[in-house]
Parts: sequence; structure tokens; C-alpha cells
Amino acid sequence: IIEERDVGRVWSYRDITDRVRAERELREQSEWFSVTLGSIGDAVMTVDVHQVVTYVNTMAQQLTGWSKDDAVGRPIEDVMRLLNEVTREPARNPIGAALAQGVVVALGNHTILIRPDGTEVPIEDSAAPIRDPGGEIIGAVMVFHDVSDRRRRDLALAESEERYRLLGQVVPQLLWTANASGSFEYGNERWYKYTGQTPEQSNGRGWLDVVHPDDLGKTIGALKRAVEIGQPFELERRLRGADGQYRWFVTRGVPLRDDNGNIIRWYGSSTDFHQQKLTAEALREEYAITETLHEVATALATVLDLGKVVQIITYAGTQISRAQFGAFFYNVPDESGGSYMLYTLSGVPRERFDKFPNPRATQLFGPTFRGEGVIRSDDIRKDPPFG
Repeated sequence: IIEERDVGRVWSYRDITDRVRAERELREQSEWFSVTLGSIGDAVMTVDVHQVVTYVNTMAQQLTGWSKDDAVGRPIEDVMRLLNEVTREPARNPIGAALAQGVVVALGNHTILIRPDGTEVPIEDSAAPIRDPGGEIIGAVMVFHDVSDRRRRDLALAESEERYRLLGQVVPQLLWTANASGSFEYGNERWYKYTGQTPEQSNGRGWLDVVHPDDLGKTIGALKRAVEIGQPFELERRLRGADGQYRWFVTRGVPLRDDNGNIIRWYGSSTDFHQQKLTAEALREEYAITETLHEVATALATVLDLGKVVQIITYAGTQISRAQFGAFFYNVPDESGGSYMLYTLSGVPRERFDKFPNPRATQLFGPTFRGEGVIRSDDIRKDPPFG
């Protein structure tokens, strides 16, 4: 490719192949750039160093309400009128900061775009500088998109959470939520008031501190199984109150799943049924005692063997007192005044007592053997008179 000039009688020629090739590539890149930006889902605008609009893609035209012909050549402030949603004050356009700082800038929190007809569109926006091959800033590009649907979802979620929070304050149950793995995230006011824990103390696995030590294993096991199989669970366990006392609660948990069926959160409640639990246990114990006494009465009326009768009574006394084992001794007079011999045993095999010394009228056994009264102790090792 050559360029021809008439200089009189002299002709000169200059090779411009590289320039033409560069111009062709630039046009192709420009067309590719235009087609690419015109097809993406985000709105895109570019400006020069004076913040004058040089390009507007289709999505930007739809979102701003400005046509390409009207927008190109105008200052960005004319085309992009922005407000802060909270303060209702004019919001800065990130393009200015991108040009001044030479870095990517995002200032889209609570940003509203005002269209020419006055309608407001919540957007998220960001801007980045455009540089020439030498690194000089020659303009900036702004990318933004409509977040109206997300704002509506966020608002609906916030309203739903507020309703849940208010509901959680009026129900008598202790309400809680946990993440997909079962770690505590939230408790209603009654949870913190009853347990005396702060939110920070309850979070994660901290809430396990209020579970009765005897119920801790089954609590962890039930939660682990529920997470593994993804099914609701229910269990009875004791929870410590702020006063240090334990009360019985029935706890239920159900999973919340996303559209793909994956568990994203657990919702649960713990209902106080302490009195019902104690009443039910008392009724069961009373029934068991009645049955035992009935068996004893029947034995007294029908069994003639004294040894068998005493064995039945020993067994009954052991059951009623919920002891580990029970023994009956009787006094055999001897030269020293008496020897207490094992007569019947309940709860363990008799051979377990073969080498056990027979009791004497010690401080512990004396009152009973002398007929002075009953000695009771939950743990003899901790009882001051005998320990």
C-alpha cells in the first residue's frame, strides 16, 4: 500500500501499511468493544478525562432513560443524577474518584438514580480508569445495575425477621436459630433471660454450657444425627437457668432449605415442662410403689417361708428407696452381747458380700440397730457425721 503525492516532477512514496493495519485493528477492537458492552447485562457508560459521556450501551440507555444520541457529549452529572437513599442528599459519582485516584471505585451503597421523568431506581455502581498504552488516564468506565428486586427481597426479609423477632418475644418458649452445621446463631429475649447468657456466650457451641452434664451427650448426639440426615429432631434435656437451677425442657428443631433442597438454617424451640416431668415421674413412682406394696401384701398373706417373706420385703424396700442394693441383718446373741448376721440381700449376688465384714453398732449403724430411728444419707462419703 503506498501513498502518492504530486511534487512537480518528483514523485515520493511512503509505506503506510502499519498505520492502516493499526487503524483497522482499532476499528475492529472498537466494534468488538461496542458489541460486547452492548450485550452484557450491566449498564455501561464511558467518559473522557473531562467527565463527558463518550459511550452508552443499550442497558444504560434503558436504565437511565437517556438515548445514546442525547447522552453522548453531555457531562456525566446531567445523565447520571444520583441521590443517597438514606440522606436524600446528592451522591458522588464514582467516575470522578476513579479519574482522580486512578483506581477502581465503588460508591454504590444506598445509591438512587433519578431518571428524566423523576422516577427513582436503586442501583449499585462502580467505576475504573481507562488508560492508553503508555499508562496515561484518558477516561473512565462506569458499570451499574438495577437492584430494585433485591431491595424488595431485602425489605420483605427484614419485615419477616421483624415479625419473627416480635413473635419470639411474646411466646413462652425459648426460641433459637442455628446455621446449617448446627452452630447457635440467635436466641430470643427469653433465651438470654432464662440462661443468663449473652449473645456472644451462646453463639457457636457456647450454649452447650447450660445443658445438664448428664444430658450433654444425648444433646450433642441428637443434634449431630439431625444435621447428618437433615431431619427434624426432638429431645428432652435439662437447661440451667440464670439462678443456677436446672429445669426440664423439650426441644424441637426443624431445618430450613433453599430451592435446591440444601439446609441453610435450623429453627428450634425449647418448651419448659419441668413440672409436668416431675408430676409424671412422681405418678410413675407412686404407681411402682403401690405395685410393690401389693406384691408384699400378697406375699405376707400367702408365703409361709419366713426367709422368702423377708427376701421379698428386702427387695421391696430396695426398689422403693431406689437404692443400688439392700441388705437385711438380724441380731444373734453371743458371748459379747450380739452379732449382726446377713440374712437377705437384694440388688447384687450374695457372693458379693461373702467377704464383707458384718456391721457393728458403730456411729453409722448404731441408731438403727438400737431402734432409735432411720439414718438417711445421699452420699455417706460427704456426710459430716460419718464421712
